[in-house]
Amino acid sequence: MARKQEVISPWSKARERLGKLLVENGYLERSEMRQEKKKKVIIAVLRYFAKNEPAFSEVKILSKPGRRFYEPVDRIPYTFDGSGITIVSTSKGLLTDKQARKQNLGGEVVCQVW
Repeated sequence: MARKQEVISPWSKARERLGKLLVENGYLERSEMRQEKKKKVIIAVLRYFAKNEPAFSEVKILSKPGRRFYEPVDRIPYTFDGSGITIVSTSKGLLTDKQARKQNLGGEVVCQVW
């Protein structure tokens, strides 16, 4: 909403994988890890379409520290009938809903992006 070009966040394996998933699905231009002084950071370059429209309009966080949201593979929610993606934390790492269904894996439903 602020029309920023990039977002800088502290590095973690989960954030790095989330950035890669968003790049693969066309929501980010690129995501990279950099060493800044004594700590690692993730730099996510946001993607915009013509007329300065962002590639995604909303991110809905489903699983929170106070309320974890686990679903088996057959109950992983679809995001707007497949036009968005649902990120699922599985035993194989972070996957999109389509990848989790293909590999027949359920897990913690982290967020939805559309």
